[in-house]
Formats: sequence, structure tokens, C-alpha cells
Amino acid sequence: RHEPAGQASRRESPQAAQAFHPENPPAQAPPTAGRFTGLRAVRFERPGDPGTLRIVDQQPTDPGPGQIEVLVRAFPINFSDFLAAKGLYPMMPDFPFTPGVEVSGIVRQVGAGVSRLAVGDEVIALTTPEMGGQASVVVTDENLAVHKPAGLSHEEACGLPVAFLAMNLALERAAVAPGERVLIPSATGTNGLMAVQLAQHLGAEVIATAGSPRKVEFLAGLGVADAIDHSAGDVAEQVLRRTGGRGVDVVVNTQGGDALQTGINLLAPDGRYVEIAVFGLQSSGRVDLSHLVDNQSLISLNTKKYLLAHPERRLEQLEKLVSRIEDGAIKPHVARVFTLDELPVAYAAKRDRATIGRIVVSMPEVGQTVEPEPAAAPLRRDPGGGTGNVDIAVIGLSGRFPGAPDVGSLWRNLADGTSSIGEVPASRWAADRYFDPDPARLDATYCRTGGFLDDVDRFDAAFFSMSGKEAAQTDPQQRIFLEESWRALEDAGYPSGSLDGSRCGVFVGVGPSEYLTRMNKAGIVKEAQAFWGNEASVLAARISYRLNLRGPSVAVNTACSSSLVALHLACQSIRTGESRMAIAGGVFLMLAPDYLVVASNGNMLAPDGRCKTFDDAADGFGPGEGVGAVVLKPLADAQRDGDHVYGVIKGSAVNQDGKTNGITAPSGRAQTEVELAAYEQAGISPDTIGYVEAHGTGTRLGDPIEVDALTAAFGQHTARRGFCAIGSVKTNIGHTAAAAGIAGVIKVLLALRHRQIPASLNFAEPNRHIDFADSPFYVNTVLRDWTAPAGGLRRAAVSAFGFSGTNAHVVIEEAPPRAARASTIGGPYVVPLSARTGTALSAGMRRLADWIAEGRVPTLPEVAYTLQFYRDHFAERAVFVATDLTELADRLRAGDGTVVPEGFPEAERYLAGEQVDWSRLWHGERHDRTPLPGYAFDRTRHWFTENDTVYSDDTDRGALPPGPDDGIRSLLHRLRAGEISEQEAEATMEVMLGD
Repeated sequence: RHEPAGQASRRESPQAAQAFHPENPPAQAPPTAGRFTGLRAVRFERPGDPGTLRIVDQQPTDPGPGQIEVLVRAFPINFSDFLAAKGLYPMMPDFPFTPGVEVSGIVRQVGAGVSRLAVGDEVIALTTPEMGGQASVVVTDENLAVHKPAGLSHEEACGLPVAFLAMNLALERAAVAPGERVLIPSATGTNGLMAVQLAQHLGAEVIATAGSPRKVEFLAGLGVADAIDHSAGDVAEQVLRRTGGRGVDVVVNTQGGDALQTGINLLAPDGRYVEIAVFGLQSSGRVDLSHLVDNQSLISLNTKKYLLAHPERRLEQLEKLVSRIEDGAIKPHVARVFTLDELPVAYAAKRDRATIGRIVVSMPEVGQTVEPEPAAAPLRRDPGGGTGNVDIAVIGLSGRFPGAPDVGSLWRNLADGTSSIGEVPASRWAADRYFDPDPARLDATYCRTGGFLDDVDRFDAAFFSMSGKEAAQTDPQQRIFLEESWRALEDAGYPSGSLDGSRCGVFVGVGPSEYLTRMNKAGIVKEAQAFWGNEASVLAARISYRLNLRGPSVAVNTACSSSLVALHLACQSIRTGESRMAIAGGVFLMLAPDYLVVASNGNMLAPDGRCKTFDDAADGFGPGEGVGAVVLKPLADAQRDGDHVYGVIKGSAVNQDGKTNGITAPSGRAQTEVELAAYEQAGISPDTIGYVEAHGTGTRLGDPIEVDALTAAFGQHTARRGFCAIGSVKTNIGHTAAAAGIAGVIKVLLALRHRQIPASLNFAEPNRHIDFADSPFYVNTVLRDWTAPAGGLRRAAVSAFGFSGTNAHVVIEEAPPRAARASTIGGPYVVPLSARTGTALSAGMRRLADWIAEGRVPTLPEVAYTLQFYRDHFAERAVFVATDLTELADRLRAGDGTVVPEGFPEAERYLAGEQVDWSRLWHGERHDRTPLPGYAFDRTRHWFTENDTVYSDDTDRGALPPGPDDGIRSLLHRLRAGEISEQEAEATMEVMLGD
């Protein structure tokens, strides 16, 4: 017999293990009729938080004598799962293991000697001490399962047995009599709700506590007349007042800390205190028992140990559970139901503690094969499994480019044929000081134009919990990539908490920091923050640190190909299972004139700062800036999870020139080889490619080499001529160096989305060294409708070649068609918005209204669903109730998001700052993630104090020197982020203030 996935050796005594199985096991179980495919299991590999969980393929196992195999239909998330994840749960299995102690499902196999249950029975079941319930199938003992009442769904039933056994045994041990007063602390928790219902069934008078007015109101709805908000005052004082000073007859406690002493002190004569929180008892320290002088008693109950010692009582208690369900004494309370693939979100929802009722995971259907399959080692469910190719979906994107503060603006500029090349901004440096039209002068540049981003000195430091001092010491490249990474994830529909602890990788192309160069020339005293604030490796790690991402965090510098190489590495990381998702991108800023001066020394720049790609007037590249990020995920997972897909990365390749005519000279042969390698990995013929986003820097010799290499690669598969458009985004925004590859990718993704190919600018006469007539290519000079090939999907390729000799080529296909989900729920719809500041919230309202006015919008149900479920919810809130998009836009522009019509309690709770269970509005209906405008960062200037005259006549452009209160701001940010406790913050504050 093979061990099932996730079930390992136990940490219990041999006597306990023996007590958990029949004393005289029957003979071998009969053979099974078939095995099941698509079986999956949750796996904790090592002690840590639930972010370390993985979903793996599960190998089925036959039940032994006296056992049954249950096909799990639903399981709850329990706080015991969090303890088990950290290795702190009593008598838990060794790592690695599958968590889960209770399930609801269907009996699929029975072992020898099983007579009470049969194949096909729907059951509620506890697991053995090996756990294993968070899986497609689990093997457990027959006496740990009972028939599920017909009136309950699996989602309702799965979370009942553990709480019932604990609370029913507690009340039995306390011998609760009708009319007695029973105090139940934290009564809206899993155990608390069960205790309330059971005590009411016994005729007791319940006094319950809860942590918010909403929870108190919920208890009142259950018929609890004495519900106390323990956050509003002294609980003991309120209990004594309500009982006329007598106290209570029974306390059932599941809390640690001071709750033990408080409960003991509240016992009336002959009162019984039942302690369920065994960890609280162990950690409580000294307990004053002087109050127990009037025949009171203290009972410590460990349900798990009790049932191990008394196995005959397991089935008895489970049958009582069924009776209480059938007579209406117990009603399930389910807060939210998640799918298995939403498991990290489910764990986060449970940890949040704001919900009332169970957090439940509904398991997917599995298939069945005709013949039994031989047992094999458990397989990783990670995409690709290290073999073959896996399509990678782009599910989110964001970026800032010259003349375009977001990707929507970028597309408008591309579609309109706009050139975003302009003079060096006065805020960067005094261009006249470094300009000389003579290319022979080595301490100046003959180019004073390029593509520049606006407001690179501004940053929403508070949003990312950075002090003003740290922000001013941090390279703006770090800052803007951090913002765009956040926005890309937001665009993908993944709020920050949903990725906590996930294997999400970050791969970013980035070069040296010119901010550090500028600081050095200014003679700035650099504090510790400048050390990591200007380090490329930290640039990649910023978003990983902010969101607790556990995948690889890698900075890539291969010069001009950096960000496309980063994209390739991200795809490889996903395909090998190293990452489940990834952020890939690049960033490049020119913060000092040094880049232009050195490039001019090499005669690399176009004097007018414009890339004339493939044109006979090509005379060098035009410099540009940019930042872009995309979110990647296996296509199959994205389709399963309802992600929006911008495009699909079919294949990619990277290679090196090796030895050429010079260290920076390109190799046409190497370019052809990398292109062929990408097509081979993608499994496509290049004659299905309709557009090539070329590297296309606009140099007289580099452009012909690139076209010749592409022609050779295409020529191995097709003899067709003039069918494939070619162009370069560099003609619009300049050559953005480390961000060039991701700029090309984003252009292609936008073109696929709009089904149009934008014009490549600055093209009048073909480069005399390029024979386009004898090639597959034509330079696209107009905005052209992009027609899909017959029976196929649109495809494009993107190239990036570093002057370091590292080449990259990527094949991208348009997203597969997605069926629209029509809503069956009539309006109006509740649309929530939030931000960290009122200014950001107002800006967010305007941004969404403008976006709706542009016309390319989904349905109102998709907008509402995405903003409810797939966005972060901050303290500053507004909520709008609308029946259509026009009404929503009008209400957004009016700006009053605090007035809610009657009949929308969820909206009122949202404005009150509560966590809202939006699922109540949808009655089981689900919608896919929909891209919407991102967070409106509340940016302010953060720059070091520049007192030199190296770069500008304006010695201080409004920068604030580091103030004495920067440390206090940083402390408050860390406190709000949960990085330090209130005590630590207070102690640090005293030191800072010298108190």
C-alpha cells in the first residue's frame, strides 16, 4: 500500500496510533474498479506561513481495512491549518504534508469490513491524525464519517464536525442546564457560533462577546439578547452588570491571554469554566484561582486527545451532529466559497478574521479512468514540469513612456502616429552646457533632444511605506518601476494580499543608476538608504519585499536587450515551475547628461534625437526613456482563473554573438539563430507571423544586418515576399535602452488588442543596403487594420539585440477568444473605490469616469465585480450605485461617493470601513477579471538637496532637505504596515525624541 500524497508519519505515541484504528482489522480490501485523473492536493513543504503551500498532483491510494476513500467536494480553512503550517499543531504529521482535518464528499471506495457506509454515499468526515483533507481524495476511518443530511450542500456541511465535537463535548462536560447563563467569548468565530447554537438548544441564557458592532448585530439576529462588543469597554464589568453582580454559570473559552483569568473571575457559585484554548492555558503564566471558593470548577478539554482516548465516542458525537442539524438546532454559516486555485486568497480571507462564518474551498470535478493505474511518485503540478513548452499568458501590463503616462496614452500616440521626441527638460540639466554640434568634442553631446518621461522626481512614498528621506536617496528608476509593477498586478486583477507568500517572480532589465552619479557629482553625503536605493538588485526586489513575493527576484543587464531577456527568463522560470506567476519588465531614465555625452563620443546618436529606422537617412539612435511591466502566468491557469489575457507568449530564445568584428558589432548569423530557436520553441512557422517589432535603432549598418537575419530565418520556412509588416516603437519614443524590449512587447500587445498595426515613423526612403522587395517584409507607414490569417490567430515577433552581444527574440500570439459572461442579475450595481488619501481617491474617480467616456469598456457588472473582488480596499472609500455605465460616469464626476440609497447594506458597511462579503450580491454568479484604470498615486517631489551648479543654474528645484520628522513618518508607515508593534514603535519614538 502506497502512502497518499500529503500523508506521512505521525508524531503521536504508538498507543495513540493504535487507538485510532480497529483492533482486529479484516482482510485485504477488494480491488478497485478504476482510478481518478486530475487529483490534486495542497502541500506544506516546510514550516512557514501558508504562503509556502503548493498544489501538487495527488496519487490515489486504496483504503485499508475499516477505512473509506472520500472524494472531497469541499473543505473549510481552519486556524489549525495556520498552526500546522508553522509546525505548531499538536500531533501533526511531519513535513511535507497535506493539511485539512474535516471535509464533505462522496464515498468512492470502501475497505474490508466496512458495513455502515457504501460507495456513492454523501458523507461528512473527519480525517485521521495524518490530516490530508485539503485534497481531491482522502482516506479516513469509517467511524470518522457520517451520512450528510440531504438538506445541506457540501460547502455548508464541511465546516461543521470539528466545531461541533469541541463545543458539544464542552457543554456536556459543563452539564449545562436550562436557564443557566453561559458566557461565550468571541462568539462569531467558528467555535463560538457553534457554542451559541448548542447552548440555545439546551435552553441556556447566552451572554456572548464579539469584536465589532456589526458582529454584535449578527449575534442579535441569532437571538442572543446579551451580546457585548468587547472592543468598546470592560467585558467583566458589563457581564457583572447584566447579571446583577452574580456572574455566569458556565464559561466556554476558546481564547488565550487574559480571557482565562477574566472567565474564572466571572464564575457564579457552582460555576464551571471549560478551557478549550489549550495553547492559551499553556502560555497564560500565573493564574489566580482565589475566586474559586464557592464550589466552582475548572475543566481543561483537548478534544483531539479525548477522542483518541475514547474512540467509541467519535461516531456517537458525529451522529449527534446529524441529529442537531436535522432538528434545526444547528445551521451552517458560510461566509465565502473559493475554488482550489483561489486557495491563497481563501487563506488570506481566513487570516483577516473580519468575516463571520466559514471560509470554504469547493473542489473541482475529477475524471475517472477505466482501469487502475500503477502507483507512481507524486508529480509537481507546476506548469511545464521541466519538459516541453507551455504557452504563457500576459494577464496584466502597465508602463510610462515619453508623452504617455500610461499604456492607454501610449496606444493613442502610436495610433495617431505621434512622435514624442523633444528637448531635454530644463529640470534634468542645463542642455546648453553640454551641447556642442561638433561630434569631435569629447566632453559634450551633439544631441539635445530625446524622449523623456514627465515628473520622474515625483513619487508616492507614503503609499509604499517609505519615508521622505529614503525616497530622496532612492534612484527614481526604483521608484517608478515599483509603481508600474503595482499597477501591472492591479491591471491583472490581483490585489496585494492575494499574492502574499506566493511564488511570483520578478525579472527586470535595468542598467546603472545615473541618480547615484548625480549625487556623487553634487557631493551629497549618502546615507544608508542610498546604498540599497541605487542598487539594481534591490530595484528588482522592491515589489517582492512590498508584497512578500517568494519567487526569484532578478535584475538583468544585457544593455539594450535587458528587458526582453528578463521576459525570457520569467517565462523559463514559469515553465520549470520555479515561479507560478511573474512580473517582467524594464526601466531606463537619463538623470544626468553622462549617457548622452558618452554615446556622442562613440558617434552612436542621431543629431536630431530621432530613430530613422530602415530609412536611408538613418544616422544613429535617438535616446529615450521608459518603464514597463507585464504580469505572466501559464495560459491554461489564466483561462481557468478567469484572467484577462492580452496576448500569449508562444516561445522565446536568447543567445550571444560570440566573437565578431568588434565588441559592440552585431552578428547577423547569431540573430538568425536566436530567431529560429524562438520559432522552434513556439512550434510555429514564421510565415504565420504578421508583424515584427524590430530592434530597429536606426543605424545605417545595423538595420540592414537585422533585416537580412530575419529574411534568412523566415527563408527556412517560406519563400513568400512582402507579407509581413515591420516597424519599431523607437521611432515614436526613442531607444529606451534597458526598457527597449518591454516597450516593443507592450506595443505589440496593444496592437493585438486593437487589431491594428501602428505606423513606423521617420520612414521616407528605404535604406539603400536593404532589399525589401526580396524579403518577407514591408515597412508599415500607416495605421493598418490587422487581419487574422484564415483559420488562425494574429502573431507577432519582437527582437532586442544588446550591444553587449546578447540577443533575444519572442513570439507573441493574440489572446484566444473568450466567451462573454452575461449577468443574470439585474442592476443596480455597487461600485466601490478606495485609496490611501482623499486626493488619490478623487483622482481615481475622475480617471475611471474618463476611461468610461473613451468607450472601449466592458459591462457594468464586470466593472463592479472587478472592483469588489480584485482590487485592494484602502481606508479612504467611496461607493456608487448605478444601473449602467453612463449613470456610473455621471456619479463619478459628481464625486459624491458617500451617499448610498436605501437597501444596499453592503455599500454602507464598505463606507464604514468594514470588510464586505460581496458574494451576497451575486448569488453564485462570477465574472472574469477586467482591466480597469490603476491606482492614482498621490505623488510629491522627492529629490536630494542639490546645492551644486554642475547640472543646472537652479541650485534647488524645490526639494525639501531631510527633515527631523522623516524618521517619525517612516515609523508610522512601518507601524501601519504591520512591520513593527505598537510597543516597538513607542520605544523607538522615545529614543528619537530623546524622552
